[in-house]
Amino acid sequence: MPKHAISVAFLPHDRVTWSVDGTMQTTALPAGSAFLYGDRKFVWHYREKASEYITIYLEPKYLQQIAIEHDLGTEIKLVHRVIFPDPTITQIAHLLKGELLNHGLAGTLFAESLKNLLAVHLLRHYCESQPWQKKLLFPSNSLNPIKPEGVRGRG
Repeated sequence: MPKHAISVAFLPHDRVTWSVDGTMQTTALPAGSAFLYGDRKFVWHYREKASEYITIYLEPKYLQQIAIEHDLGTEIKLVHRVIFPDPTITQIAHLLKGELLNHGLAGTLFAESLKNLLAVHLLRHYCESQPWQKKLLFPSNSLNPIKPEGVRGRG
């Protein structure tokens, strides 16, 4: 698999064999499992059936650019994790898959928004050093709470 990529498996497998940097393992693969490849070598060796997954590649320079623009530092390195649950990454993957299946109907704005959401999520949760984590919070006045005006039911 490519380095510095993110994958999500959509279908479960009872048994898969894979390796990281040459160390082989055999495990189950639950649907919705996420993978962060980082800069290590990940190889699939065996899957009992066809797989359905999406692989997303974000340039390391893109994450670094976001970190620099927001005063988060210049050294950005994602951790390497294999077969783990992350609902945010999984939801972004499903939305990107839907966009691909619909031939980009929502346009580049939607894809760019998902890219930015994924970048912030990765910086917040999957960097090897996270001294800036609190800086990624919203300022207190950036989002105004939504106040419902009253809900009327049919009667």
